[in-house]
Amino acid sequence: MEKIFQQYYTALCLFSYRIVDNDLLAQDIVQEAFIRLNEEMKCGKMQSCRSWLYTTVKNASLNAVNKKRRQESDKKFYADYLLTGENIIVQDVEKLLVRSEVSRQLWKEIYRLPQQMRQIIRMHFLESMSIREISTALRLHVSTVKTQKQRGITLLRKYINFLALIPVIFSFCNFFY
Repeated sequence: MEKIFQQYYTALCLFSYRIVDNDLLAQDIVQEAFIRLNEEMKCGKMQSCRSWLYTTVKNASLNAVNKKRRQESDKKFYADYLLTGENIIVQDVEKLLVRSEVSRQLWKEIYRLPQQMRQIIRMHFLESMSIREISTALRLHVSTVKTQKQRGITLLRKYINFLALIPVIFSFCNFFY
């Protein structure tokens, strides 16, 4: 392992640095890759160290860049929020009112569904479970889960006429302004 480390460490740091543009972060990413490599080698899963290391470092570096971009975007949003406070607050309140009213109405209608259908809808849309996972959890055939899910969606569409509901919500929101 030490020989592999000496052979690839510097090159991997340079490779990562070109992506993340931060020397310390690049070194951390490469060190983490070697820790993971060591674990993989203990399991006996490793076939090509060089390829695995470069792929791992590349993916970790790209993830770090994306994380940094998200953080900068959040900082910019909050900075704008502080500068233009009231406008954003008004827009946020309006969005919150619309979302909460639609959500309240949707939940009201979901609870009107038959129990098994309601459970399938909840598991699929709220818990992000796949049809196969739901069928296993509920001990139902996959086609039963698909049918119940589709019927539930159809019933929800009948219960809630979004075209009629949304203008009411917007007029409700505009009432406050």
